[in-house]
Amino acid sequence: KSVLAYRLGATIQSRGGTFISGKFDFLQQRKPFLAVGMAFNQYCEILVEQGKAATIGCKLRSALGDEIVHLVQVIPKLSNIISDSACAVQSIDNAIDPGRRLLHLFTEFVRIIAETSDMALFLDDTPSLEVIRYLITSDFNTRHRFFFLGCCRQNEVAEQSPLMNLISDVTCQGVRVMTIELTRMDEELTNRIVSRLLQLSPRLTKDLAHVVFKKTNGLPLFFSQLLMALSRNKSLQPSLSRQRWEWDITKIETLPLPRDVATFLESNITRLPQHVQEALITLAFFGSRTDSVIIRTLERVRNVSLCEPLEIALAEGLIERRGGQYCFLHDSIQESCYNRVDEPDRPPRHYEYGMSLSSFAMNSSDDSLLLIAADQINRGGPMALDSIGQTSDRRKQAYTLAELNLQAGIKAMKMSNFDGDSLNLKLLCNAICKFAKHPDDTLDSSYYSVGAISKINPQESLDRAIGVLGSIGEVFPDSYDESDIRPLFHEVNELLSDHTDASLLALKPMTDPRKRIAMRFLGRINLLALLARPNLQPVLTIKMIRLTLAHGISPHSSIGFAAFGLLHAKLVSIPSGYRWTKLARRLLDKNFTNDVAGDVYHLTTQLACFVEPLQSANETFLQSYSCSMLCGDVNNAIQNMLVHAVGSFWCGLHLDKVKDNFEASACLAKKFGYTIWLRPLQRTALTLAGVDERDLPSEVTEMAKLSPFSALLSCFNRMMKRCVQLTLLVARNPKAQHFMRSYYFRDLEQTRIHAMDYFELSKDLKSWTVVYVHSPQEFFGGLAAFWIYRKTKDPMWLQRGKKAKITMEKWAKSSEWNFQSRFFLLEAEAYFCIKDYNSARASYDKAIASAKKHRFVNEEALANETAGYFFMDLGRKDDCLRYMLEAHKLYHAWGAQAKSNALYDFTMKSFEGANSRHSFNTT
Repeated sequence: KSVLAYRLGATIQSRGGTFISGKFDFLQQRKPFLAVGMAFNQYCEILVEQGKAATIGCKLRSALGDEIVHLVQVIPKLSNIISDSACAVQSIDNAIDPGRRLLHLFTEFVRIIAETSDMALFLDDTPSLEVIRYLITSDFNTRHRFFFLGCCRQNEVAEQSPLMNLISDVTCQGVRVMTIELTRMDEELTNRIVSRLLQLSPRLTKDLAHVVFKKTNGLPLFFSQLLMALSRNKSLQPSLSRQRWEWDITKIETLPLPRDVATFLESNITRLPQHVQEALITLAFFGSRTDSVIIRTLERVRNVSLCEPLEIALAEGLIERRGGQYCFLHDSIQESCYNRVDEPDRPPRHYEYGMSLSSFAMNSSDDSLLLIAADQINRGGPMALDSIGQTSDRRKQAYTLAELNLQAGIKAMKMSNFDGDSLNLKLLCNAICKFAKHPDDTLDSSYYSVGAISKINPQESLDRAIGVLGSIGEVFPDSYDESDIRPLFHEVNELLSDHTDASLLALKPMTDPRKRIAMRFLGRINLLALLARPNLQPVLTIKMIRLTLAHGISPHSSIGFAAFGLLHAKLVSIPSGYRWTKLARRLLDKNFTNDVAGDVYHLTTQLACFVEPLQSANETFLQSYSCSMLCGDVNNAIQNMLVHAVGSFWCGLHLDKVKDNFEASACLAKKFGYTIWLRPLQRTALTLAGVDERDLPSEVTEMAKLSPFSALLSCFNRMMKRCVQLTLLVARNPKAQHFMRSYYFRDLEQTRIHAMDYFELSKDLKSWTVVYVHSPQEFFGGLAAFWIYRKTKDPMWLQRGKKAKITMEKWAKSSEWNFQSRFFLLEAEAYFCIKDYNSARASYDKAIASAKKHRFVNEEALANETAGYFFMDLGRKDDCLRYMLEAHKLYHAWGAQAKSNALYDFTMKSFEGANSRHSFNTT
């Protein structure tokens, strides 16, 4: 397999392309991105050789900024093409999810280098599939040619294997996949290869090839090893007199050989001197390839000879030297050496090797050595923990092991490993707590474990974080209600009244380590609490403000003030809350980190959409997306892309562009297997644009295509059972979209049914913050309520409409640009309901003029259409036709072709005649 791949690579390189390769190693799988990092190390060497390092390095620094250091962690030779200052290692504190961050960085890295030439990446054996999935489905791949070639064994292509799931997923996303199956060599091919190796005619080698084929059954590895064995025992040797190879066919036929390659390799190893066998076994315990520095360290620490015996193995053709590493010639040779140790005896060996490397690794600047030492100890299994802790010496040893694993876990997270970090942290987190010399020693590990758990179980993550905060003096009761929250809010508001923005910005930095870690925890779980425990979220926010006032500014203080701004907007007024969100932005500028920036931009933009012009404020969600991706906070990144798409719909952006925005967020969500709660609005946009709703896949159908879907859905369902707030939000949003679509297409009964469900779900929904996406629901809820009232005369609907009008009037005072036309339209509908027709007509015209002035083509169209129905009910057909014609033109300009057509059909039925038909010809 590898030979064919490298032959393809030679062809690609001869045509000006780039070919790089890496190899997966099952004994080194916890060394982050081993295979991919190896491949891109080669690329960096190629750049230096070609003199392109400076150009590419400049592009990388410009695109990735300081975050490029995280790529250097897994692609060490990247440091050769960027400046030394860019290689300064940053703290892991700014990573929400380092693995997801690195996926994003890898994609940007490949996008930049793929601009210069076509690239092929070859990974030998099943590689880091998550990285490959992300690279080959990224949008840059539609503009640049990126080719991935992987090879695997037969047991890795089972129906539900990770590799087959990857192939299925990327095929569904339009990626072209070709599968090539390599079978065993037949006798004819065996003869052709023997002929070529011996430089003889196939007619002369036919008898030798026949015997070799029978004994190897066409297995390439067995074939090569057998020819080497025949050469060693003189059955196949060169003749100097005849100047060609000769063989004793009778001797070869009678030569006793094992029937399988594993036994054959075992026999070849067994015949070696004992010290050579031991050196090969030691090498095998570290995988198919091992850095020579590890072997030399073991040789020195354990006082055994390793390098000299390995020279003999080199001469025997079992291993080779490659780039400062000892490499087994084939995986089967490594496996054969590893299997020479009985399975029960393997864990102690791994443990001993890890302990031999531990002291050297903990003082070394080489991160990979630390990870290897921790991995070897952990492969020792439970014996590494269960058998210690009985004496002071062994207790000290236990703490050393815990500390080593903590350091390794942090390094792995910094290097963005997907499996090794959680394994190391979970395996010895309890040991850290048990053997810690001081309680503060456990805080870092608890913080990282809370972050890891938040990916799969936000409720448990929140509970753990509250427990840790309690252990450091920040205690929170089990429950809060409104009577508890309002006094806390007024107290902290009183404290803040003594400060100006300047005095708050001038507060000293927070230095107390416990308070700083408390702020980190509070910042991490603030948004989680919005869904899991809504009454807790404002309490967490108030705690962050109190800690900042009492102990100084931390990098997470800006999250506290951003959340406080939203709380202030809810309890006092939007302008007063806007003050605090602006202060949060200024605090962020003073202490900028990407993990904090993603949350701050998201929270402050929510409120900015109630004050600043929506068309400009909405673009800040993309800034939040970029910061979130750079720190690996994929959940927040997806949410921001989606909220931006939602905002582009309500901005009145052309629906073709809106569809593109939704599709971009959906693709990102698919890539990481996230559910998309706001997707129902995408269905509204597509329906208005003319896509038949029956042809739209449901959200569940879309999710089911994802290989991790079942596990995610199971976790999601468990979380929903414990989280009433989340259940209500997820259930309410589709109901809102259903009644909006029904309202747009004038289906009164469906509007009434879904609006009723929406209002019922809203009664139990608790919120201490303002969220822009809810404002259109409030607006359309009012429109639907007034329409239903006029048809049913049920006073309940009139009251709902009036409540929406009052809310819109309040919002219009904070942002005339965004809410004035909506208020005027609800005002017109309210006048219509009480039969104040003159006031209604004036308000319809004001709604139309305001929407036009503030460039909301969607709202201008809706206001014209609604005014048309008003005049139709009054029997004033000429006025009705004039407004309907304008609405039709505006819907067409918005890209709402289905709505435009529906309005045309309705009007044609209502107004017969050629003049009206001519007037509707807007194309």
